[in-house]
Amino acid sequence: MGISVALSNQMNIAASSYALFMSLHQGDPGATGANEINVNSYDRRPCSWQASPVSGYLKIPAAGIPFRVPGVCSISHWSWWNQASAGTYLGSGSFTTCEVFVNPGTLTVTSLNHTLPII
Repeated sequence: MGISVALSNQMNIAASSYALFMSLHQGDPGATGANEINVNSYDRRPCSWQASPVSGYLKIPAAGIPFRVPGVCSISHWSWWNQASAGTYLGSGSFTTCEVFVNPGTLTVTSLNHTLPII
């Protein structure tokens, strides 16, 4: 059971006009967006989506979405928001692997682990 690719594509198009920012998290965001990195050198980044979904999935352009990451943190999850700060939490997912930063650096998100059940 699930939704068709056609419906998923339309839902993703609508979501891409509302999910305007992405954040990084050091733990599961849960139902509220908890565990977001909270230091001065970090900020949410504008989402950049391909013009249309492919096979029911939103795709990030090959250039990715770069984040400045402080040192001494582990990034395990991402989430979507409608604003650069505060705003409405729209959902999240986990990265395939946890990224560990000993020193400040950059994490470029080039793909997301998110799905809607497709029939």
